[in-house]
Amino acid sequence: TYYHFDTCTLTATANIGYNLQNWTLNDDVVSTDTVYTFVVSDSANYVAHFSLNSYDITAISDPDEGGTLSGAGNYYHFDTCTLTATANIGYTFINWTLDDEVVSTDTVYTFEVSDSASYVAHFSLNSYDITATADTEEGGTVSGVGTYYHFDTCSLIATANIGYTFINWTLDDEVVSTDAVYTFEVSGAATYVAHFSNSYEIVAVASPAEGGSVSGTGTYYHFDTCTLTATANMGYTFQNWTLNDEVVSSDTVYTFEVSGAAAYVAHFSLNSYYITATADPDEGGTMSGAGTYYHFDTCSLMATANIGYTFINWTLDDEVVSTDTIYTFVVSDSVDYVAHFSLNSYEITATADPDEDGTVSGAGTYYHFDTCTLIATAYTGYTFMNWTLDDEIVSTDAEYTFEVSGAGDYVAHFSNSYEIVAQASPVEGGIISGAGTYYHFDTCTLIATANENYLFNSWIVNGETVSTDTIFTFEVTGPMTVTALFYLVQTVELNQGWTWWSTSVEQSGINGLEMLENSLNPYGRVIKNADQFVQYNAILGWVGILKSLNNEAGYRVQTTEACTSSITGPVANPENHPITILPNWTWIGYPVVHQQTVTEALGNYEPQTNDLIKSQNSSARYIDNIGWIPANFSLKPGESYMYYSKALDNKTLVFANGGRGIVENKSDDRYWRNDVHAFADNLCLLAVVEIDGEEQRSEEVELGAFVNGECRGSAKLMHVEHFNRYYAMMNVMGEEGDEVKFALVDRQRNMMSGDSPAHLTFSVNAILGEFDDPFVVCFGDLTSLDEQAMHLGMYPNPVKCNQTFCILVPQEETVAELTIVNTLGSVVRHETGALNRPVVEGLPVPGVYLVRVVCKSGNVYQNRLVVKQ
Repeated sequence: TYYHFDTCTLTATANIGYNLQNWTLNDDVVSTDTVYTFVVSDSANYVAHFSLNSYDITAISDPDEGGTLSGAGNYYHFDTCTLTATANIGYTFINWTLDDEVVSTDTVYTFEVSDSASYVAHFSLNSYDITATADTEEGGTVSGVGTYYHFDTCSLIATANIGYTFINWTLDDEVVSTDAVYTFEVSGAATYVAHFSNSYEIVAVASPAEGGSVSGTGTYYHFDTCTLTATANMGYTFQNWTLNDEVVSSDTVYTFEVSGAAAYVAHFSLNSYYITATADPDEGGTMSGAGTYYHFDTCSLMATANIGYTFINWTLDDEVVSTDTIYTFVVSDSVDYVAHFSLNSYEITATADPDEDGTVSGAGTYYHFDTCTLIATAYTGYTFMNWTLDDEIVSTDAEYTFEVSGAGDYVAHFSNSYEIVAQASPVEGGIISGAGTYYHFDTCTLIATANENYLFNSWIVNGETVSTDTIFTFEVTGPMTVTALFYLVQTVELNQGWTWWSTSVEQSGINGLEMLENSLNPYGRVIKNADQFVQYNAILGWVGILKSLNNEAGYRVQTTEACTSSITGPVANPENHPITILPNWTWIGYPVVHQQTVTEALGNYEPQTNDLIKSQNSSARYIDNIGWIPANFSLKPGESYMYYSKALDNKTLVFANGGRGIVENKSDDRYWRNDVHAFADNLCLLAVVEIDGEEQRSEEVELGAFVNGECRGSAKLMHVEHFNRYYAMMNVMGEEGDEVKFALVDRQRNMMSGDSPAHLTFSVNAILGEFDDPFVVCFGDLTSLDEQAMHLGMYPNPVKCNQTFCILVPQEETVAELTIVNTLGSVVRHETGALNRPVVEGLPVPGVYLVRVVCKSGNVYQNRLVVKQ
């Protein structure tokens, strides 16, 4: 009991094993001290809270590997803790200690917990006595015995006395080793016994087991003599004796002095034999299956008769062993078999059909490969026709000689009617009538009618000319083949200027150059090939170093006016005119009378990527695995070409001759035209077109090449699927050093432009651009084509330079404005106001122009005007 304001001191004293936690008043903690002092201000009930102590009990093994422990952990005061020590193999538990004081010698130690503690379980490594004895004192001695700890390595050594051999070590009568030095890990006390003996086991085996047998094995004493004998089984041969894989003898009987146990091996090998097979006679046939075989193998010999022979039998030592072509047997020795063949013989018969028309001789019996000659002799008034065998004609000669290969019944056919065969050479040269079947002494009339572009030349029989008349009449005395020979009349229309020309008329035996010169008079100026020429002189005629034409060469002909060249002669065979293709450019002719695509014409040639062939106005290029582009590029008779080869060496071109002039060419609807005959030379351009940096992909886009406003070449874009791009491929005409500029027309958008910054300097035979690296022509803004304008009549059109021309508009129209624009888009003339007359002053520069007039009615008329030099 306390008064208000008194000081109260509460003291909490914990019993053993407990600990004060705190003081609480109305479940609120007011202090954690054992002595709590406060000023009294009211009656109160304080509670002192105690908790039971807990302790960590640890256990350690000494040494660590001595054993395992259990039972350690956290315990409360008064709890019972049981620690258990379990010794590992090779160790023994000693005791438990706490702070180096022994507290127990039992593996299980139980105590009441009163504090934290760390107990140590002590173990000791076991030690054992290893003893060893010899089973007989005279046999040998032993060493290595003694005291060993668990896990120690012990090596016991048995040393045999002279005349004895160590046998094995035993422990409790169980064999533990057959090695004289026996090493083991100690795990307990033991007494080992070393066994010695002066008798040995000699064993022997055969390898392979089926190879043979052995004898002489058994138990022997030291210094005894042992004799081993190897006996080979049938088909095997003894090789040698081995001991521990070492050869000790190659004799079947092996004798030696015994000095220890041993296991011998007698080695046997399976016998091998060579089986040969020969043919009798040598040419009678072939054999297979001979070779090297082992005893007991199965050999199959096969005899195959050659043509004309028959297999008879197989013999061995002149004894027949089989009559089958395949002879199978079990091999037991080397032997030589003979396959016997016989040469076939056949009956050859011959009869006459009909009997009364003639006789036959030569029939009889023949061996295969013999030569038989059958002779048919026709009676007077009859003619031998042919020999037949099984209704098939085998010869048309009365004396028929052949090699016999089988029996046959030949029939000689006779007749007094004959077949007259007539043929045209070449087949397209003309048609022939009158051929057919005729009787002896009949009159046959053959008529030759030449086709267009051909002339009849002569009738040929057996290579001899028999007539030069188109009608050939003769008395029939036998069958005959007559050939009507036609000459080709090659005519080529030549434009004014230059024409690339070649001939498909065979030049051998004719003067083709003279024919060409005569046909060009009086308009011809120059005929030239790659390195020779002739030139026309008004006084001297044709002069120069070109003396003759050949079918392999390409020529260029210049004329002052349009005319027709003409040469007549035999049709050339392209196979007889191989052309040497040089690296770089080669001028080539086209000695073929048919138009062909480049793929057909060059079917016998092996081009390589970026090879090029060009005509006077176009070209094609070759790409591996694609072919020629464009594929419709065609070669035509009468034209010449240039071939560009990427090869480093000469190559040979032989034109194919398979076409018949059917080549589909697309219609030429280009916006611009150029006169390809104005110049002798050109270059090849492969380009792509860009407008404002965008590559064009439309076949309505056309690219034109111009020199001083004159069109020198143009091409519409062409899609090449392999590269998925659109290219302009054109030949540009000109002379060395010409400055070439470009214009563009896009008819899909009715636009054109002539302001490309791209340009080039003309060089003869230049090749600009490839499919994977094309020449790029760039354009900027386009201007309208105004293609909705009505057609403007003009006369004449074309005109020559400075030649006036008329513009024709309907009578009710009055011209208010005239504009003339060149192909580059530049205005070269502009007039306004009503024209008093429809005649327009000529233009001084050749080229293609756009003439456009606007009438007072508002109607627009336009047309292209071509101005020539």
